[in-house]
Amino acid sequence: MSISLEKIDLLKERTGASYKEAKAALEAAGGNVVEALVILDEEQQRSWTGDGPHKEILNKFKEVLKKSTETKIQVKSK
Repeated sequence: MSISLEKIDLLKERTGASYKEAKAALEAAGGNVVEALVILDEEQQRSWTGDGPHKEILNKFKEVLKKSTETKIQVKSK
């Protein structure tokens, strides 16, 4: 399990991850860069789909957006 600065820099460059995220992914992948890329990619996809820590904020935003697009019509009879 070899984790070098070159591997961390490569992951940062390809994924936009922080040093901490890149190092953690490499450790989880046993130093394998390709496996670390897969781990980081899965984490980024989770955060965009709402499964990450921002799920509550995303759901509230969706709720506000839904309410703002509703059209209400009132019909008055004589």
